[in-house]
Amino acid sequence: MPKTNKLYPGRPNYSGPISGYFAFIHHKILFEKSDDIMERVRFIKYNKPEDEIETRLYHLFYIDAKKCKAVAKRDALYADYEAKRDALHADYEAKRAPLYADYEAKLAPLYADYKAKRDALDADYEAKRDALDADYEAKRDALYADYEAKRDALYADYEAKRAPLYADYEAKRDALYADYEAKRDALYADYEAKRDALYADYEAKRAPLYADYEAKRDALYADYEAKLAPLYADYEAKRAPLYADYEAKLAPLYADYKAKRDALYADYEAKRDALDADYEAKRDALDAEILQYIKQHVHPCKWDGKKLVF
Repeated sequence: MPKTNKLYPGRPNYSGPISGYFAFIHHKILFEKSDDIMERVRFIKYNKPEDEIETRLYHLFYIDAKKCKAVAKRDALYADYEAKRDALHADYEAKRAPLYADYEAKLAPLYADYKAKRDALDADYEAKRDALDADYEAKRDALYADYEAKRDALYADYEAKRAPLYADYEAKRDALYADYEAKRDALYADYEAKRDALYADYEAKRAPLYADYEAKRDALYADYEAKLAPLYADYEAKRAPLYADYEAKLAPLYADYKAKRDALYADYEAKRDALDADYEAKRDALDAEILQYIKQHVHPCKWDGKKLVF
């Protein structure tokens, strides 16, 4: 008959609880709660390094809260700590809220005034820029339309000259189709030579036409940019002191809020630190009791105070 094992889930023939408090579920935590300790056992067996598995499984230990009273006390201690910490934070937030509301109330008209002035400045700049853009686009469109008209006429002339040439080629090709394969290469070469010369002539005429268009467009855009630059510079010059004035008014307002908030938070931190220190001292004392209970059942115990030693 195998020996009954109701305390050590990592050892053979375990038949104890699978949920509750267990020691050394993780190697840096003395004890913690688990809903299914056997899931952790499986994970250790199949995922942990070979040299850690035996130690990890050996140290898994079910802590009966009825026998180790410190476990229940620790839960109550943490619940009490959480309640006091939450109340402390709620008190801090309650005091900070009207302070921030006062800051926001003072900030709102200051920002509204700045925004109204900046919006008017933006609208004036945008209206002037839009008019400038529209003038540039109208001139550019007319310039491009003129270029397109001239190019289309030039291309139409090219097409007109190419059409009879190609028609002549087709007529000769059809008449000579019986002897086509022998004579086609020379015939097509002649067509290509004439077409290439014709297209080269078209390209030669188009190039200066497009260059003229580009030169005029670049000059037009340069003129647009020259007009835009002082317009934007004037806008920037007006906006800069407006923002500087807003920042100057905002700085003391925020400094006053921050000084009051920092003093309030320093008081909160001092109270919270004292609360934390009291909780940690009581928790450490209870952990010492729990460790003593664990060591009575797990020996040798390789816990060095911070972690399991493998």
